[in-house]
Amino acid sequence: QCRVWSIIIITSRACVAIRCASLENGDSDESKRR
Repeated sequence: QCRVWSIIIITSRACVAIRCASLENGDSDESKRR
């Protein structure tokens, strides 16, 4: 379970970093990619 929690924390932080970067670069570009 410890490994699972660590993975969840790492992935959650990565998602937040990606979201922050996308907001700085522009949400329109991110939405078009998806």
